[in-house]
Formats: sequence, structure tokens, C-alpha cells
Amino acid sequence: MANLDCVKVGDRVRVPDFKVPATEIDGEEKLNFDEVEVAGEYATAYKIEGEQISLVFDRALFRSTIDRNDTGVWKDTQLAAYLRGAFLDELRKETSAADCGLLRKEELWGDNALRFFLNGRNRVCFDKDEDCSVWYWTETVEDAGAAYFYLANYYGSSAHYAADYSYFYVRPRFALKSKIYGA
Repeated sequence: MANLDCVKVGDRVRVPDFKVPATEIDGEEKLNFDEVEVAGEYATAYKIEGEQISLVFDRALFRSTIDRNDTGVWKDTQLAAYLRGAFLDELRKETSAADCGLLRKEELWGDNALRFFLNGRNRVCFDKDEDCSVWYWTETVEDAGAAYFYLANYYGSSAHYAADYSYFYVRPRFALKSKIYGA
């Protein structure tokens, strides 16, 4: 993380170790997030715009529901509140993180997909044991209903599923300010 001004799209960087305490987020129903220990993890730069470097964790960090969200807006979900709250707070203690969330459907697939994700293996994600590839959530709501979000399945294709299904994983993305421009 020390030489961010030299990072290029596709570069892997080691993320400093940090621990996110167990957290409860209010909503229609309370959603509990277990303690998450992030240790020995890597993230890959997938987009660089000006002074901002966007990275995504190479592996899924935990499983979660998004929540039942009738507004159909990612930022209103409990998972978004957790990633932009407790998770980002702990990440900021070790990095210059400016934002945290999930990848978006349009970044991964389709005519406007980012160049990094045109290679299918960059859309595939493994669990922490790296013994199997996993399905992981994106921030994008499925067009047919506010309670369904897109996800990347175990072989990198898109699908959608009910947001309250907790079997799927979370592969956070985050943005950093490069040292060359200051944090």
C-alpha cells in the first residue's frame, strides 16, 4: 500500500490486516454482522481515474444477506450501511480508503464493462479457503423488483436473487486516493 502512485490496473496489493467488530444495523429487522478479521488478504486494482484507485478484494470475506429493501436503492440497504460504516471505519485506520461498497453489474458485464472484467477469470471469486468459487452480491438491483439484486455466480456470469438470501458472499470493493495526490 506504500507505493500507490505506481499501481496499474491489474496489479495486486496486500491489504493491511484489520478487524471489524460484530455490528448490528437497524432496519425493518435488525441485521447482525459477525466479527470479520481481514488478514493476509489481497486486492486488485480494477479502475484508476485521476487520483482515485478502485480495488476489489481477491476473495470473498464473508456471507451476508443484503436485506429486504423496498426502495430498490443500494445505498439504503443494511449491507451498504455496514460496508460504508463499521467496515470502512476499520479499513480507514490502515489505508486512505475513501469509499467502500460492492461491484456493480455494469462494471462486470455488458457493453460498458470495465476492461479488467472482460476477462472472465477476473469476475470469479473464491471463498477464504480457496477450495471453491462462490456467488457474490453486486450493488445493482434487478430490473423486475427492488428485493432482487444481481450477483456474480461461481463461474463469473450474472444472475439475480432475492436480497434476503444469506448464502451468497460479499466481495467488497474500495477506493483509495493515490499518494502522489495526497490522501
